Amino acid sequence: MGKSRVDYNMKLFTAIAMVLVVSAHLDGGQTGLAGPYNLFRPYAFHVAAFVFVSGYFYKPASERDPWRYLVRKAKRLIVPLFLVSAVYGYVWVLARMAVGVSDVSLPTVQNLLIDPLINAHQYRFTAALWFLTPLFCTEVLNVLIRKALARVPWPSKTVREVVLFIAYLLLGAVSIVVGGTQGIEPSWLLLVCRTLLFVSFFGMGRFYREVLEPHDTLGSTWYFAIVLFAQLIVAVACHGNYTYTPSWCRYPHGILGTYAVTMLGIAFLLRICKLLGPVIGQSRVVLAIANNSFSVMCHHQCGFFVLNYLFYVLSAATGFPQSFDVGEFVSNSQYMMPLSGAGQFVLVYVVFAIAFSLCVHGVWVRIRGLASRGGASVQDASSSVGSARASGQR
Repeated sequence: MGKSRVDYNMKLFTAIAMVLVVSAHLDGGQTGLAGPYNLFRPYAFHVAAFVFVSGYFYKPASERDPWRYLVRKAKRLIVPLFLVSAVYGYVWVLARMAVGVSDVSLPTVQNLLIDPLINAHQYRFTAALWFLTPLFCTEVLNVLIRKALARVPWPSKTVREVVLFIAYLLLGAVSIVVGGTQGIEPSWLLLVCRTLLFVSFFGMGRFYREVLEPHDTLGSTWYFAIVLFAQLIVAVACHGNYTYTPSWCRYPHGILGTYAVTMLGIAFLLRICKLLGPVIGQSRVVLAIANNSFSVMCHHQCGFFVLNYLFYVLSAATGFPQSFDVGEFVSNSQYMMPLSGAGQFVLVYVVFAIAFSLCVHGVWVRIRGLASRGGASVQDASSSVGSARASGQR
C-alpha cells in the first residue's frame, strides 16, 4: 500500500475518532448511537485514538532541535488553550444572562490561568479542552526521552521501539494504579497522571507505525474474528461495563482491562479505516474533520448549546418541540432533546456540532487572513512612504 494511501487511512481514522468524541459528550455516547458501540464504546478508546494518531505521525526529525519543536507545539496547543478558555469563560457568563444556565462562575485568575492546565472543566464549553495540556506534556516528554536515548547503540530500530513501547506502557500503568477506581480530583497530580496515560497511547502509535504496520496483512475475516472475540471476552470479564474515564484518571478494570479495551478498540478502528479508505477516497468531509480536529474539539460543545438554544427559542415561540426540557437545558451539560422520544435524534446534534465547529474555524481563518493582509498593506504603505522620503532627500 502506498504511503499516501496509508496516511489518508489515518486521516479517516482521525475523523472517525473525532465523531466518536463528539457523540460521547452526549450522555456518554450511550443514547441514540449506542448500537455500533455495544462492543466498542467511545469511552474505551476514543481519547486514546487521538493520542495514538499523534504518536503515529510523530517525526523523528524533531529530535534535531527539540526546543524549536516544543515552541511550535506550545503555539499550537497551549496558547490556543488559554485564548479559547478565556473567550468561552465570558461567553458562558453571557449564556447565564440569556437563559439562566447554572454553574456559572465569573472569570478569575484561577479559572483563566490555572484551571485550563489542571482541570479545563470550569465552563461547559471548555470541558473537552482538558485534552490539550497532557497532550503537550506528552509531546515534551517523548521528544526529550528520544533525544536522551539517541546515542544509545541499539541493535536495530525495532529493538529501540520495542523497549520504548514497554517503557511507555509502564509509565501509563503508573497513572492507572494511582488513579484507581476512584479517580483524581483537579490538581497537578491529575495533570501528571493524565500525561503518563497519554504517553502510553502515544507509544502505541509509534510502535504500530514502526513495528506492527508492515506486518498488518492478516485477512479481514480472521482479523475481525480475533478482535471481536477478544473484545467479547473482555466485555464479559468486566460484566459489560468495560469503559474508563481518562479525563479523571478513573480506571475500574485495572492495568490489563484498560490496556485491553484500548488496544482492541484501536485495532478495530484501524482495520475499518483500512477497508473504507479506498472506497471513500479523498472525501472533502473526512479531510475537513481530520485536518481541523483541534477546532472541532474546541467548539463542538458550544455547538450543542447553540442547537439547544435554537430549540429553546422555537419551543418558547411555538410550543414545538414539546419534548424540549428547559430545566435540563440550563442544568445538564450533556442534555440532548429526544425528539418524540427517539434517542437516535442525537445524530442531529453530532452533525450540527461538527458543522458549527468547522464554521467557527472558517470564520477565524478568514479574520486572520484579513488581519494579515491589512498588516501587510500597512507595511507596504510605510515602505512606500519611506522610499518617497528617501527619493525627496536625494
